[in-house]
Amino acid sequence: MLVVLIHPLVITCGTALFSATDWGPKTVANPGPHGFSEILYEFTSAAANNGSGFEGLADNVPAWNIATGIVLLLGRFPALLLPIAIAGSLTEKKRTPQTSGTLLTNDFTFAAMLWEPCFWSERFPSCRRRSGTNCRSPVLDDPAALNTP
Repeated sequence: MLVVLIHPLVITCGTALFSATDWGPKTVANPGPHGFSEILYEFTSAAANNGSGFEGLADNVPAWNIATGIVLLLGRFPALLLPIAIAGSLTEKKRTPQTSGTLLTNDFTFAAMLWEPCFWSERFPSCRRRSGTNCRSPVLDDPAALNTP
């Protein structure tokens, strides 16, 4: 479960390190809150996205290249390895015998149970109205509706 925390931890640690030392503030064009968000976005993008960044950040220096490379490795690969580890642990589990309560995946019942939520969620979306307005709840619009029997 600790693997789930690696991604945000890598982003926040890199942001904290570069915000507290001279490596970060010297490379931002706009100091203050915007400079902090440039640093935060750089590490977030390196960990989860394509490595894009704000234009005001002069990040083509060895300190940034090394730090974002480390964040890239630590932010992306554990998220890839966790599902593989889960699949490996599932292969080691003992198979349970089939009983009358087992839902078979090769019959009509399974296909219907798989298809039905997809059909109804597309047919009657809960958060979309024909008029194109925002999602609104009739109960929240009229609190007196709660008291009706």
